Amino acid sequence: MTLCFLTAAGFQTVSAQTSAFIYQGRLTDGPVSASGTYQMTFKLYDAVSGGTQIGSTVTDNSVAVASGAFAVQLDFGTSPFGAGADRWLEIAVKKAAEPGFTTLSPRQQITSSPYAVRTVSATSADNLSAACVACVSDAQINSIAGAKVTGTVANAANATNAANVTGVVPVANGGTGSATKNFVDLTTAQTVGGNKSFSGNVTVAGTLTGTLGQTASTVYSTAGLTVTPAAGFTLIPGLTQTINVPAGYQVYIHTDGGLITTSTATTGYSTVDVTILIDGIFPGNANYRRVTAANTTGLTTTMANWSFGSVQTIAPGSHTITVSAAGIGGANATVAGTNTTVLQASLTVVLVKN
Repeated sequence: MTLCFLTAAGFQTVSAQTSAFIYQGRLTDGPVSASGTYQMTFKLYDAVSGGTQIGSTVTDNSVAVASGAFAVQLDFGTSPFGAGADRWLEIAVKKAAEPGFTTLSPRQQITSSPYAVRTVSATSADNLSAACVACVSDAQINSIAGAKVTGTVANAANATNAANVTGVVPVANGGTGSATKNFVDLTTAQTVGGNKSFSGNVTVAGTLTGTLGQTASTVYSTAGLTVTPAAGFTLIPGLTQTINVPAGYQVYIHTDGGLITTSTATTGYSTVDVTILIDGIFPGNANYRRVTAANTTGLTTTMANWSFGSVQTIAPGSHTITVSAAGIGGANATVAGTNTTVLQASLTVVLVKN
């Protein structure tokens, strides 16, 4: 086939108001009317030449052509025709054995039949005319957007389902006066979430229960630690906590535990420094104790205890709290232990809201 010419075209809509329509045309192959099975593609454009393709390409690989006449059903959907703008149909055709499509020229303008999906006057039919006075009954109204209602409701006593009221209701009318706040009924039992601020005094007649802005956690030593004088600080096993400090919180840190000197001499002793570290750094402010376990006549391998803590202001975020010990003088000492010994140590961390 050397060249195809479209000599005639027609349109016919498919019934039942779908977006499909029938395109009828006549195809010639040179001077002869074409016959046989052809492959065709159909594209919509917004101009007779050039322009922009509208919608997707429709392909029909088995179009029967008899004495030049053919008919195909096309469906570009309703979107290309919804605005009522002019549309042109571009057709390309080939036989199955041919390597490529031949585009027919000129494009064919779509006549008004496909626009039956939405007629030219349908836009005005979407709206009620000025002649519609009391022409809409209750049975015809399923729902109405609250934003469409303005003015004073004549008979608010009939609003039996107030749970469906949306928008901002003023405090004077029983609402919260805010689009983001829920109503708090102070006369009945109710669970209220979120942070609350009161500008005046608050008096509680009943029992104040629940979380008061504090979170506490305690860990315990899991083994004894032998410290040697001048060996430096070593982490006491088990006394580590990693916490997440929220903004607006302070941290109370406390530790206690025991140690025992390994000396059996009546004059023997062990001196140990115990410290709290925050992210491996000594924070100061009473987070350090020096503890001495000293033997006396008739009493050896004596024990000593520590107990100290402080409130720390720490930047919001994740932090690791640890307790370490170091031998300072005398004999070696055993610091802390498991839960089967009286030496077991603990580390308590409390988050306190300001």
